[in-house]
Amino acid sequence: MSAPTPETAAAPAAAPASGGAKVWLPLVANLVIMPCVAYVLAVYVILPKLEARMGQEGGGTAKPAAGHHASGKHAPAKEKISVSLTDKLVVNVSGSLGTRYLVARVTLVGSSDELKELVEKHDAQLRDAASNVLANKSLADLERPGARNIIKTELMTAFTPILGEGAVDEIYFSDFAVQ
Repeated sequence: MSAPTPETAAAPAAAPASGGAKVWLPLVANLVIMPCVAYVLAVYVILPKLEARMGQEGGGTAKPAAGHHASGKHAPAKEKISVSLTDKLVVNVSGSLGTRYLVARVTLVGSSDELKELVEKHDAQLRDAASNVLANKSLADLERPGARNIIKTELMTAFTPILGEGAVDEIYFSDFAVQ
């Protein structure tokens, strides 16, 4: 056996160790840097774009809720005006061959000061439009769940050309009976 030469003795010590910090560097970088990049993108890129888009769809500025000032105090709510059509509406139910009829009293509610004057001025037109909507309803239509809400929506659509956009906020039936 011969003694190791200095060249062979240094060879094993000079060989790089497998693994080490260089192998773990990409993993550590991904675990630390990627969440930071995601946070920065979310806060400084994505959220401002979403806020800008929502601001455009909502009219550009946030409006305080009804009955609230921007300071957070309650504002006096604008009084609702309630106006009934002059008489009850009596129409034949569609498909009943005149044997069944619907009796309804319609009340319009809005916040416009001119609502009462508009309803009085256009009472005949409103009654005619309401009669047309109601006369097209069959007994099956009237007995469906939610039929009154559907009729209210149709009446709102029929009244808008007569009274103008936004004049009526709600419609109520004080009487609604099929006989």
